[in-house]
Amino acid sequence: MQQNDPDTLVTLYNQSITSVLDKHAPSHTITLKGNNLKPWYNDEVHEARRIRRRLPRQYSKLEIHRQLLKEQSINVVRMIDLKRPNSTNRSLPRLTLKTLLDF
Repeated sequence: MQQNDPDTLVTLYNQSITSVLDKHAPSHTITLKGNNLKPWYNDEVHEARRIRRRLPRQYSKLEIHRQLLKEQSINVVRMIDLKRPNSTNRSLPRLTLKTLLDF
C-alpha cells in the first residue's frame, strides 16, 4: 500500500525516528549539583585546578615539566584540604607504622 499523503509520511517518519532514538539513546533525567554543596570551591581553587589541567597539554615530556605538574597537583590538593571544613585528613588521626605496631 503506497501512502503519498504528506501528513501521513511525516507522522510515519516521526514515529520511526522516535522509535530508533528511544531504543539507542533513551532519555533520562539528570540532577545538577548546586554550588551550595561545595562552599569551599572558590575562584582560587578553580584557577589552580585549571592550571593543573593545562600543564600536561602545554609542555613537553621534559623532567622539569613533570615536576611542575607534580607541584601544581600537590598545591591543588593542599588548597582544597585547607578550604574544606570536614576534610578527612583533619578528622582522622595520622597513622604511622609505629602507631600501627603499638596495637
